[in-house]
Amino acid sequence: MKSFSALLISIVVLAAPVAAQDTLDWDINNLDGPVSLLETGNNSSTIQTVRLVNDAEGEPITPANFTSKEDFEYNYSGNISSMEHLQNGYWHANLTTIQENTTIEYQLIRSDGASTTEENLTETLDIGNLTVELMNDFNGYVKPGEDVRLQANVTDAWNNTNEDDATVEAYVTNGTWTGKLGKLGYSPSTEEYSLQVEMPDHANSSYIIHINASASGQGYNKPYGSTSDVFDTYPRSTGKIAYLNASSGCDNSSFFTECGRNAEIETGYNMTAFEASDVELAVKAPLKNGTMRTLDTFSMDENSLWETEFQLPELNTSKYREKVSMVYNASVNEDQLLTRYNVTYIDYRLSDASENSVQQTEDFLMRFSIEEPFTGNAVDLSEMEEVNATIYDPNGDIFRNYSIGEISFFSNTGFYGKNVYFSRDAENGTYRLNVTTTDSYNSTKSFEQPFNVGEVSSTFNTTDEIEFEFMDLLEHERMFNVTNQKSANLTLNVTLSEELENVTTVNGGENLSLNASETENFTVVFDPVNKTDIDGEITLTDETAGFSEEIDVEIGEPACGLIDGRLCVNSGEWMNVTASERGTIEESFWVQDPREGNLSVTLAEDDTADVFTVSPSGFELNESQEVNVSFDVQEPGNFTGAITVSSENYSVTVQTFLESNVQSLEAAVNVPNSIDLGTVTTGESVTRTITVDNTGDLEVYSTQVQSSTFDVSTENTTIPAGQSRELDLSFSSVEEGSGTVELVSFTSEDTIYSTIPVSTTLESGYMGGDDEDDGANGFNGSDNSLNGSDDNSPGDSLSNDEQEESSGSGVLILIAVVVFILLLAGFVLYTSYIPEKGDPLYSVLGE
Repeated sequence: MKSFSALLISIVVLAAPVAAQDTLDWDINNLDGPVSLLETGNNSSTIQTVRLVNDAEGEPITPANFTSKEDFEYNYSGNISSMEHLQNGYWHANLTTIQENTTIEYQLIRSDGASTTEENLTETLDIGNLTVELMNDFNGYVKPGEDVRLQANVTDAWNNTNEDDATVEAYVTNGTWTGKLGKLGYSPSTEEYSLQVEMPDHANSSYIIHINASASGQGYNKPYGSTSDVFDTYPRSTGKIAYLNASSGCDNSSFFTECGRNAEIETGYNMTAFEASDVELAVKAPLKNGTMRTLDTFSMDENSLWETEFQLPELNTSKYREKVSMVYNASVNEDQLLTRYNVTYIDYRLSDASENSVQQTEDFLMRFSIEEPFTGNAVDLSEMEEVNATIYDPNGDIFRNYSIGEISFFSNTGFYGKNVYFSRDAENGTYRLNVTTTDSYNSTKSFEQPFNVGEVSSTFNTTDEIEFEFMDLLEHERMFNVTNQKSANLTLNVTLSEELENVTTVNGGENLSLNASETENFTVVFDPVNKTDIDGEITLTDETAGFSEEIDVEIGEPACGLIDGRLCVNSGEWMNVTASERGTIEESFWVQDPREGNLSVTLAEDDTADVFTVSPSGFELNESQEVNVSFDVQEPGNFTGAITVSSENYSVTVQTFLESNVQSLEAAVNVPNSIDLGTVTTGESVTRTITVDNTGDLEVYSTQVQSSTFDVSTENTTIPAGQSRELDLSFSSVEEGSGTVELVSFTSEDTIYSTIPVSTTLESGYMGGDDEDDGANGFNGSDNSLNGSDDNSPGDSLSNDEQEESSGSGVLILIAVVVFILLLAGFVLYTSYIPEKGDPLYSVLGE
């Protein structure tokens, strides 16, 4: 339980003249809240206000009444300071409260050197459990009428914790006037209370602002606190509105008093005493609770006058009152001049334009206007939330009721309404029309207007209505009957409503003639010009008796998406198909002959992209036929086409649109960066194996290899998408040490050419000879014998003649034998030892 010592509010007035011979004739009067708040918080800035008046007349004492003999001071906690004048005799002390000291003494002293007279007033402050801190800095001037966001902190004075559940209110006063600015709301994110307010619009004035806080249910014994501050408004300069004109949207062209939405306004402002540094025009409106809000701000340009043009903002009348203020704010150094011009805002106007009487068997022309004020332009019903028209009969019961969707707009007059037919059975007497409208901002207007329905004697009766649906766009014939109730022949005039004109012919265009007391059948032909509903009336009138009857006509549009004569297609103008996967999409539409005759129908395709086929392409139509359309989705993109359905003189076209969102298929392979054939004897044939990866989305259905450097070949193979294959490349009679081969990979979409660098080390044989077929290792490939300079092998015997010609050849033969043995040993070693890369003999012997 939080507690502080209870401090009672007491006011003790002590009048203690020091010298009886001189009496002070001024009184210090204490003031009640909210002009002066004794209930304050600990360690809070507070403004305490008293009023100083003349004893006899009660006139305010201002600084002008003071001479050098008088002083007006206050003493708080031992500190004596001068009182400050607010205005009109209201004086204030500005101090910060201390919990231990609750007494403030006001002292009025007059001294003439010989004697001193005092007038004292003591007040006791009531310091509560809440500390209130005003976060705004009011040391400078405040613009009159400026929008300011008040911000305040409220804390528990006992433990200095934030109080988030207080009622915080703001007041402003200058002594003679006190106003409540409103209640401050709490923000958990900033832990502050705040409120957007409009400051007083009086210039060159001083005010005191009080922030008062109270809490309940928190265990406080003094659940309150307050803080105060003083602020001054800028001095006022002089200026006036030179002109205020409206080109449209207001009740007058100059200095208007009423305006509607989007009114076009131009204005000029004149500074008559000082030069302004800038002038801006703010358009403001009061909320429902009275708080002013700025709707828009416009800068004014300085010519000979300060001028601007603007469009009056549309006002949300569910939030704002129907008032708009144009506030001219001129800056002259530190001076702010405000000039305000108020206008009544008119959102829209509702007025009656109906007939005041009607007879039975006639239409009551219910008419009313919903229009922009001052322009006369009709407000579109899309801007209205609700329009309701109700007709009450003479007994007060609802006769007809129409909502917004049933209200028609008559463009020739600009009125909304309905033609309401009163049959001969309708009760005669006084009816009432009530129209209520509500716009999107919940602004509701209404009117109620009486009208009279007179009785009429009937001379004939007829069919009440004709109702059917068009089968096609050919003529449709219907019958209606009329009974002559008179004992004499009767002639009736025929009138068609606007909806039936040009599509309806009654009785071949002639008036209706009936014999006495007979019933006749008449023909009406409807010839539709397009595919649409028709809702109208055929009015038959006996001009002699002034009696008429209506036949209601309601014709539904054909149940066809496309129609020409007897040819009916149930689809719309477009057949739209969207695909995300490859494959076939089946669509269809129906072709019908509503008259169930025999039509020869053909279908023609306009399909340059070759993405759809139509089946069947022609048929004999008796009643209906389904047509299938197959879309072949393979490639991404948008594809348009058309299907023309034709028969005799009729033709309709179905447009096709295929949106294919399938992913593009990419052809790609990955091959080795290079091929090293190693050391190869010139003219030798070698085979190397490479791995080919199909990294694309398409199957490689065939491969081949080609080269301008090598005689190379490979097997033809397929490589499925995402898989790999090993290819054996056969190089025949290698003659070059480097070059390239090109692997060609064939797919359904693309052919891929992959170039691979090839390198090799070429060597000739160990024993060179003239025979080009000798191998690099010096052996004959067929019998492994040594190669010589002729066809004889070294093992063959020499002839006697040869021995005689080469007497010293024995030594050579011996050498040849030794060489042969060494070569034979080398051959054995070569065939049994396989060098690897890195071995010293690898570069010589190869693989």
